[in-house]
Amino acid sequence: MRYLLAAALILFSMVGVSFAAESVEIRSEILWYGSSDWLQDWAAFYYDLKNNICTEQIYLSIYEINNYGGSDYDNPLSPGHINILYSTSPVIQKFEYNWTVLVEEPDWNWNGEDWEESIILVPRPTGFAVIGFFGEPYVALNNETILYNNNMLGRDMPAFPNVGANKIAPLVVNDNTKYSLKVGDSIDLGKGYALYVEQIDVGGNKTNLILKHGDTQLGSGIVTASESGGDWIFEKDLLNMPNVHVLRVHVKDVFHGNDAIVEIDGLWLIDYLNAFEVKSDVNYGKWNATSINSEELVYIAEDIALSSNATIALGKDWNLKVQDGFNPMLELRFMEPNNRFYLFKEYTEPGTYEIRSSVSDCQYTYNNFAAFYYDLDKNLATEVLNAYAGYDGQFEKEDPDSFSYTTTYVHADYKYLPNDGFDEDDILINSWDSGYDIMGYFGELYVPLNVVDGDGFYVYESTKLDKFAPLVMDDDSKYTLKTGDWIELGNNYTLHVRQIDIKGNKAHLELQKDGVFVNSSIVTTKSGDGSSNWIYKDILLNVKDVQHLRVHVKDVFQGQDELVEIDGIWLMDYNNVTDLKSGDEVGLLKYEGLSSIDSVDGYGNLQRYSSPNALYKVDAESVLVFTLKNNLTLTDEMDLVIANNMSLKAYKSDYFPLPNIARGVAYGFYGEYNYYFYVTEEIGNLSSGNDGDGDSGNGDGNKGSGDSSNKSSETTNPENETKPGKLAGGIGAIVLGLFLLIALILIAYLYRRYKTRMGQSQK
Repeated sequence: MRYLLAAALILFSMVGVSFAAESVEIRSEILWYGSSDWLQDWAAFYYDLKNNICTEQIYLSIYEINNYGGSDYDNPLSPGHINILYSTSPVIQKFEYNWTVLVEEPDWNWNGEDWEESIILVPRPTGFAVIGFFGEPYVALNNETILYNNNMLGRDMPAFPNVGANKIAPLVVNDNTKYSLKVGDSIDLGKGYALYVEQIDVGGNKTNLILKHGDTQLGSGIVTASESGGDWIFEKDLLNMPNVHVLRVHVKDVFHGNDAIVEIDGLWLIDYLNAFEVKSDVNYGKWNATSINSEELVYIAEDIALSSNATIALGKDWNLKVQDGFNPMLELRFMEPNNRFYLFKEYTEPGTYEIRSSVSDCQYTYNNFAAFYYDLDKNLATEVLNAYAGYDGQFEKEDPDSFSYTTTYVHADYKYLPNDGFDEDDILINSWDSGYDIMGYFGELYVPLNVVDGDGFYVYESTKLDKFAPLVMDDDSKYTLKTGDWIELGNNYTLHVRQIDIKGNKAHLELQKDGVFVNSSIVTTKSGDGSSNWIYKDILLNVKDVQHLRVHVKDVFQGQDELVEIDGIWLMDYNNVTDLKSGDEVGLLKYEGLSSIDSVDGYGNLQRYSSPNALYKVDAESVLVFTLKNNLTLTDEMDLVIANNMSLKAYKSDYFPLPNIARGVAYGFYGEYNYYFYVTEEIGNLSSGNDGDGDSGNGDGNKGSGDSSNKSSETTNPENETKPGKLAGGIGAIVLGLFLLIALILIAYLYRRYKTRMGQSQK
């Protein structure tokens, strides 16, 4: 019997498996057709917070681009068309280990009568040239020592030697971690490179180091550790450039403990085996090279035609998304609602990805923090984060002007939208047209408890903002199902077809959660009294008539089988409801309650957006307000979870911008600290169960078996429409199905073995 129990445990452990996202989107700020815009803090650009480095920028224009990288206002493009210019240039970054060179600098001394100038040698830090190239960090190759100027001294020194922006290699490691190694030990440097200790000569203070890639030896060096240590600088001829620095190692000491030991405390390496030259005759998708030289790289995506609901691949995994209903004739920024678009980078490879905000801003909205919820088509957003640390680097507790997170609700349309209009008494005819309330909550889409009347119409002024649940599905895909089929809704909810009555135009539907019956209804089609809808409502947290599920049945008909057609589904995860009470703690934050403020104070305490720069007033008692429960002081190398999946990262900053080699950007808030907020999302990894934050569901139904791959292609032949029943949701469901099959086979085998042993024992 114990075998059966073990097999059952395996089976049940497999049933609760959910899957991470299939892709991660890094959105730019929202752009409005009809104006020229610069993007310099898009989270898809390479950015080094510790060194405050960004080298990339984008310029968008509805005009031709002139030779100076600006708009030629005498030559407009056709309506709905834009040009996108991308440029990047190297910036000097300091080595993590403090490699220095002696620099001659003037020194002034008072001799009692006058100032006398003398020249002294001063150690100054060195660095390397880093360049972002379509969002990825590279090193611009060089073969000379680069002086890193992080202050105003030495500006007349030759700080920018022979560096090639068009000859680049990925950066592998830049590290000042201490390693103590004996003979035979190695350090995994990354990308297949490793550093080995071949020999140690304690008497001579020497060590023999070897660089390998896989099993191939690339080079070796004997380093003598003097009083200040010793360096191995490995050089190679690359891309017709002689003596390029590809590896730096600093050996701090050689000594004898129980074994002969070498101590290494400085490492820097580029992936020189994958170095390449950026060439002017090589384009990337729509990115056409226009200026490729040792100082900068410039590309233009020319004459891009924007159209309604379009997703345009630009190249290098950068894309452009246009709102549904885009009208190219509406050219005035902020004056018309149908001219929005944004750039985005899409990650599809398995891994963990960071979606960050802009750097060291005082206020964060959907426009400068892509993790916050935003609906491009409807221009809906609800979240604002105030974070003003000041020059002392401290956020004050319980002070909304210093640090607060606020969110509210907005009214949204269902995806299924019949648009039946109003009757003669100016009353909505169809309850689907009454919509529902939604809310962003730390970047996830939630539904405040929506109350509906007996006919399923939204009841205004009844939304319970501090009681909310994840939105699982809002979908207008068409599903054609027969008796026994089901739709995977998400978060382990399923919708089943139990019976179909063709003559009576009826279908018996059933909702299940984790395979357990929840509720059912008989839905009649082809009626004008709303009976073609199943609206499941119930009491939730002492609130009556809270809508849990709504389904629209379009038709039942006879094909090869009796079939039912469903074309509207909405579901919230009513089993994972958050019920906030004043004083509740969420991470480092404290819920202050519902705000009564009904005016805009400029710091984001209220939020309902008509444009990136404008805020609507919202009703009193309709804003959730969170503040810090304790003072929070920024520190160097801070990486701290604030609440839910939102974290804060900070580094102590330089007081002066980094020197750039050519036209580039090194920017930020030059207070004592640079910081940004971020969330992480995973692709392709299994996660156990549902944590109730809604991220295993999807507001548009794109993650369950209800995902309609031919959603936009409607046909009169129902056999060609989406038939999801028993397919259970893409790759994730296939893997889950294989697990279940293996588990069932195991159960059968163990049961047979159990019966055999029982038979033997009876003999």
